Amino acid sequence: MNPAKSNSQAKATTEQSSKPKTPTESTANKTPAKKKTNGLTASLRIVLLLVFVATVIAGVSYKFYEWKTLKTFAQFHNQAMKDELQAIVEVTELSKELFPDDDDDQKSADQEFDIDEIAAEVDKVKGDLQVIYDRQNTIVSMLDDHQQQYQNYAQNKTKFLLNKKASFIKNLANSQQSFYQAEKEDMNRGLVYFKFMENTLDVGKDAAVLANYMMDTRGLRDDDAVSDYFGDLASLEKYTRDDFKFIAEDEIKELYPYGHEALMKQKQFFKTSYLAVKDLVAGDEESAVYKLSRIGDDVAALEGIDADRIADEGGERDLEIKKQLAESLIKRLELLQQFKQENLGNYPVLEPVNNWETDLAACYFYVYKTDLYREMKDDYPQATDFAALQTELAKISPQADQVSELYKPETINFAQDDKYVKFTCHDSQDQSYHIEFKKEASDDSAAEADEDSTNESE
Repeated sequence: MNPAKSNSQAKATTEQSSKPKTPTESTANKTPAKKKTNGLTASLRIVLLLVFVATVIAGVSYKFYEWKTLKTFAQFHNQAMKDELQAIVEVTELSKELFPDDDDDQKSADQEFDIDEIAAEVDKVKGDLQVIYDRQNTIVSMLDDHQQQYQNYAQNKTKFLLNKKASFIKNLANSQQSFYQAEKEDMNRGLVYFKFMENTLDVGKDAAVLANYMMDTRGLRDDDAVSDYFGDLASLEKYTRDDFKFIAEDEIKELYPYGHEALMKQKQFFKTSYLAVKDLVAGDEESAVYKLSRIGDDVAALEGIDADRIADEGGERDLEIKKQLAESLIKRLELLQQFKQENLGNYPVLEPVNNWETDLAACYFYVYKTDLYREMKDDYPQATDFAALQTELAKISPQADQVSELYKPETINFAQDDKYVKFTCHDSQDQSYHIEFKKEASDDSAAEADEDSTNESE
């Protein structure tokens, strides 16, 4: 290593660094920094442009998703309503077919008692009731499906919607779910009542069997006949078993406790009667006499059954349910009117979502409010056209004046005669839905019919 050479090189380096820089050298040193700044600015512009493009795409995608959700919701809403009205049409037509007007075929009071004919008639009525029962069950399943789909809209398909349209969908979906909950309860109560009627028919048939046996045995005074015809009472044996229960007995007891009480009294009467006759056939007269002495109490219990109370049982809850149904349907009309007034279905480029079946929804409401009126007044309105019906229904809540501009009154036809209340609803595709409710004969009209029948027989 040469120290002198090293010192010389170090000195030269020091002198060179101490010289002032020329302008050219200074500018040359700044150029890389400027290029770096220009590069950052260009990158930022690209990023901002990409963000802008992405925002536009997201906004367009959101609007399309919102429009698509709203459109499919409207389509589902309309189709569900049509399916439900068609189901009502089918049930009313089925009831009319199975239970036709047969006033001219009523049996006279002095017609010969025929146990086989009675049994056949009871079985026919039971079969007809079962047909309607099965159809009603199918409708309940349909309502379950519609309720679940509305729930899906309310909870899932509106998750990414943020404006009034999301609120509209949620509110309408929730209102419809309330409607279905009340409608299913109403129908399920009706299904249980069908089973109560089925039990009542069975009891009636067994009562006819026992009455026929009593005639054949001359009131148990013909010892030989008592034994010979004992087999005819086979259908009464079931009432003596500890495990015997009426069809849907638990449900009947819950919803119609007085009706259940009446069935229990019938059961006890048949049980005592069968066991008493069984003892007579077996030759145990002492036991038979004891049981026969108790039949008087059973008969007294049967005579104390209040048929009107059975018919009216559950009426308060039925009325509450029908009010809920009408309130849910008027809520739907109010939401549809709000949707229309606020132009929530309009979009700048896409097709407007304004295809709501408002005329059909209004007719749907008036069908149910007429049923509510019947439940409250125990009779149908006296109106003979739709304008008069509106006036008469306005006397009870819920009111519909606030949605009168939503639908065209001429699309709803209403009429009635002595036997039927008739609605015809129309949708936007000119499809008609004819709904008829058979009037129940009042006590006065029934009395008049009996008087006419008596006069004719005379």
